[in-house]
Amino acid sequence: MRGHGTKVSGIAAYGDVRDCLERQDFTPRVQLFSGKVVNDQGNFDDEMLVPSQMNAVIQYFHTRGCRIFNLSLGNRNAQYSGGKVGMWTAVLDELARELNILIVVATGNYEHAPAMGRSEEHLNRYPNYLLEPQSRLLEPAVGANVLTVGAIAHAAVVPDQWSRQRERSPIAKDR
Repeated sequence: MRGHGTKVSGIAAYGDVRDCLERQDFTPRVQLFSGKVVNDQGNFDDEMLVPSQMNAVIQYFHTRGCRIFNLSLGNRNAQYSGGKVGMWTAVLDELARELNILIVVATGNYEHAPAMGRSEEHLNRYPNYLLEPQSRLLEPAVGANVLTVGAIAHAAVVPDQWSRQRERSPIAKDR
């Protein structure tokens, strides 16, 4: 998904955007550096291997004082199925260890495409769909020295009645 990293970075800088809107205060909590490693179509540079690109970008920003890196990327063609990790993962693990930095990577993205009129399908199948083959971790999420995360958000493809039920629940009121 193009622009996903920008959205994740915005959450890191501002936190809960709904809360910022209510308070009318958009003061960032952190300073962010942005390094784009994909083109406008979301593809990596054909001239340079992904591990080399990651190494160059992380080294560049590390010399400028950056110690936390967020990679909202994964290789859809490299689902982890056990055994040896890929080169991308190995490079990130080595950089994290040698530079004493934190690299946050995404688990991967489960692409849910419900049948027409069946938007509640993923709610009914949760958490079982997480055990399906297309839900496996993507490289570089299997690194030993990286922090691998998934996410939830306010906005999701959920039926209106579920959203209204959640707003009335005691758990939602405790937030």
